[in-house]
Amino acid sequence: MRSTRSLLAFALLAATAPALAAAEEEAEGSRAAESGGEGPGVMLLGGRFLQGQIEEIAGGSLRLEGRDEEIPFYEIQEVRLSSRRPDDPRVDLDQGPLVRFRGGESIVARVIEAQGAAARVRAGGLGEIDVPLEAIAAFRLREANVQDDQLEENMKGPPPAEDTVYVRRNNLLRVPGVFRGLTSDYLYLEYDGSVRRVARQLVQGAVFAPVASRVREADPPAVLTVRGAGQLPAYVLGLERGDSPALTVRLPGAPADKVQRLPLGEITRISLASDRVQFLSALEPRRAEQMPVLGKGFPYRRDLCVSGDPLRLGGRLYRRGLGVHSRSVLEYDLGGRYRAMAAVIGLDDSAAGRGSVTFRVLADGKEIYQKDMEGTGAPEAISLPMDGVQALRLEVDYGSDGLDIGDRADWADARVIR
Repeated sequence: MRSTRSLLAFALLAATAPALAAAEEEAEGSRAAESGGEGPGVMLLGGRFLQGQIEEIAGGSLRLEGRDEEIPFYEIQEVRLSSRRPDDPRVDLDQGPLVRFRGGESIVARVIEAQGAAARVRAGGLGEIDVPLEAIAAFRLREANVQDDQLEENMKGPPPAEDTVYVRRNNLLRVPGVFRGLTSDYLYLEYDGSVRRVARQLVQGAVFAPVASRVREADPPAVLTVRGAGQLPAYVLGLERGDSPALTVRLPGAPADKVQRLPLGEITRISLASDRVQFLSALEPRRAEQMPVLGKGFPYRRDLCVSGDPLRLGGRLYRRGLGVHSRSVLEYDLGGRYRAMAAVIGLDDSAAGRGSVTFRVLADGKEIYQKDMEGTGAPEAISLPMDGVQALRLEVDYGSDGLDIGDRADWADARVIR
C-alpha cells in the first residue's frame, strides 16, 4: 500500500513539476522586476524597480501601463525608457561640436546660431532645439585640436570672470569680453568698449562667465540621457503618444511657456533630482507652536491637512506637505545646506471657502515672503532662495478678519533643495 502511495505521489509530482517550475520562474521574474533589472520602468529612491512602459507623465508624476497609481517624481530615482542596448554607439565628448551645461552635463551638439537670450542647437536625433544661453557653460564649434588643449581644460574647469572666445589663427588665441551672438558667418564679442566680429570659421569655441538667472526655478532639472549623444538637463512636463511619440520639456532658464518636444525614441533614461530634495514633513522642527484665538489649538500635521484629511488645494491632492491652523509657527534647522525652499500655499479645500490667513517665510529671522490669502482665493506656488540660511521659519497668522475660523492652511509640497 505504501509503495502504491509513493508511486502516485511521484507521478503527481512529475506531472505538476513543469507548472510549478513555470510559476516559480514567473514569480522570480516578477521579483526581479520589482527589485532591479532592466527597463523600461521606474527605479524608486529605495532601490525598488517597477517594470513597465510609461503610460502617462503629467503634473510632476507618472503612471505605468497596467498600474492605476500615479508615482510622484520625488519618489523616483530614475525612469528607464528603453532596455540597455550593447550596440548603442559610445559617446565621445572629447571630439567634435559639443555643448556643456552649467550643471556639468554635456551633449554632442552644434550651436547653429545665438541671438538674444537663446541659442539654436542641433543635437543628432533630437533635431534642433532652443537652449537658453544662461544654461550653457561652454561650447565647442569644431574638432578639438589635440596639440592645444587650452579650450578643453577651460571648458571643464571653473567659469572665467569674463566670457572667453578661443580663436585659431596660427595658434589658439584667447579673447575675453562679452558674448553678443553667433550667426552662420560671424561670432560677435564686445571688448574694449565696442562690439567686434570674428569669422566663425576661425572660432574654436567659447567659455561663459557666470550669469544671474532670469527665471527662478523651484527644483533642480532632471537629466535626460540621449542615445549616442550625452546628457541634457530639462524639466519634464509630459508625454505625447501617437505616430511620433515625444517627451515635452522645458530647459533650465527658459520661460514657463517655452515647451519643446523631444523624440521619445532618442531618450533612454531620465535621472530625476529626487536625492537633492528634502521634504519638510520628513524633518523634525526645532520649534512648533500653535496659538488659537480661543480654546484648544490644532497641532500641525505631516502630509495631512490639520483636520486629518488629505491635503487638497484648488482641487488637487498633495501627498506631501504640512497642514496647520492659524496662528502657527514652524522653525527648521537648515544649517546652510540648501539653496532654495519651495511650496504651494493656500487654504485647504476642506475649509469650503472660509478662512483668512497671512503666510510668512523668514530666513535667519528676516522676512523674505508674505502673502495674505482668503479661502476663496487660488493656491500659489512659491520658490525662495535659501543659500547659507541656518534657520527657516514658516508662519501662518490670522488674516484680515483677525479670527481663526476655517483657517486650515497648507504648505503643500513644502521642501528644501540642495
